[in-house]
Amino acid sequence: MKTRRHIPSHPAELSPGWVTEAMRAAGTLPPTVEVAGLVVSPLGGGGVGLSGETVRVQLTYAGPADDLADLPATIVAKFPTTVAANRGMIESYDSYAREISFYRDIASQVPIRVPRHHGSEFDAASMTQVNDAAGRLIDRMPARVHLAITKDITRFLRPTNRRYALLLEDLGSSLTVHDLVEPPPRPRLEQALDSLARLHAAFWGRQDLAAHPSSRPLVATLPSTFVNVMRGRCLAMAEERWGHWLTDTDRSMMELAADRFAADVATVNRPMTLVHGDPRSDNVLFGDGEPVFLDWAQPGFGHPGFDVGYMLGSCLRIDEAGDAAGLVDRYHATMVDLGVDLDADVLAEGVASSVRALIVQQVNSLSVLVGDYGEHGLPADLWAPRLLAIASA
Repeated sequence: MKTRRHIPSHPAELSPGWVTEAMRAAGTLPPTVEVAGLVVSPLGGGGVGLSGETVRVQLTYAGPADDLADLPATIVAKFPTTVAANRGMIESYDSYAREISFYRDIASQVPIRVPRHHGSEFDAASMTQVNDAAGRLIDRMPARVHLAITKDITRFLRPTNRRYALLLEDLGSSLTVHDLVEPPPRPRLEQALDSLARLHAAFWGRQDLAAHPSSRPLVATLPSTFVNVMRGRCLAMAEERWGHWLTDTDRSMMELAADRFAADVATVNRPMTLVHGDPRSDNVLFGDGEPVFLDWAQPGFGHPGFDVGYMLGSCLRIDEAGDAAGLVDRYHATMVDLGVDLDADVLAEGVASSVRALIVQQVNSLSVLVGDYGEHGLPADLWAPRLLAIASA
């Protein structure tokens, strides 16, 4: 019987031998040096989130003294969540493997600040949980079927036994993260948009990336399913939860977002450049230098307006929605300065489509109810009013 190769699936399974092999494969560790010991400790802020667990790993090395210089004293290790419902949903997008594939193949080409890759390993997939053909079949089914199969989506999105482990640069504790509750101030938001422009400009027209393992559609290509679930279940949930602040304009915008969803998905997924895919406020770290972009689990080759709309939707408060157009203009000017022939109307269309598509996603997320901000509620409680304000501005 063939012995299954060891791949750690949670922090307790990390071993000096596996870390040595992984760091050597990543080019961090010379062949004359090995990891002699390691100590795992929680990362600042807990390190346990919706998608997984992140820990700090202190390393000691053995090898010639001349070869030990400049080796990292600590690294960060990322593992999948142990919450079955969350993991099943995340694996349906193959997000763990996609992030590892990004760090292995693309991160070194990215012109913006990202954590350095120090090693990784994951089990190959025997099959996708919901492949494209099955998705198209499901999307053609009647609305009543969509409502039935999504009543408890976790029954269909069950976690696999795949193992994933990712080792990254430890960025320390001096950088600041802004979450949805306290988004970054205007100067830092402008910094982040400038970084996104450099990313998009560097990969402009790189059609080869569309087939890379880390690249998937930025918005799920099940438009009929999403709209039927939104209208058949989630709009009523939104009214019950948000009715005290929803205006007639907000309600009309949600209906418009549903009407336009299929067309907006096509716009957002138009292959133009490498897109981060999840540049919300708490996936960016700020300090004295340029921002650091984290969590590359949802990259895609799509419309740059998705990243712009996504970031503005997570960072602009309701009373700042009127600033969105000026920030989009700033991003466009930066792209032009970088030599990209991006039509302003094409960008505006992409941003507007992205904001509307995100409204649909946030309304539909009410039926899933995973993750929260404690006393501040669900992410959708913070995102939805901001997105609606931007869409109506």
